[in-house]
Amino acid sequence: MTILGQVMRMPTGGFNGFWNAYSMNSAITLFLNHEKETENDPDYNINVSYFVGYVGTGWLRPNSKGVMTVYLRLAAEEFGGLIHAHLEEDRNEKFNVVLSPLC
Repeated sequence: MTILGQVMRMPTGGFNGFWNAYSMNSAITLFLNHEKETENDPDYNINVSYFVGYVGTGWLRPNSKGVMTVYLRLAAEEFGGLIHAHLEEDRNEKFNVVLSPLC
C-alpha cells in the first residue's frame, strides 16, 4: 500500500491535509463540488498547493464491501500523467490518500 498523504474531514464536508509524494510536500484540499448536476459529475475538486488550480476530481462511491469511499483521479506531469487513489480511514477522522490500482 503506497500512501501519498493524509487528510482530515472538514466541517464543510471536504477534506484538508498534506501530500507527501512525487517529491512534493504540499497541502491537499478536497472541496465539495457545488456545481454537481448529475450522478456522473465529481463530488469533489482537488487542489494540491504545489500547483495553481485543481489537479483532480473525486467521487463518493461504495467499495467492494459496501463502505462509502472517496475515489480520486489526479493528473499532472509531475505524477507521470494520470494516477488513481482513494481515501482509506486511518483513525479519528483521519484518512490516508492511498495509491489505487487502475479503477
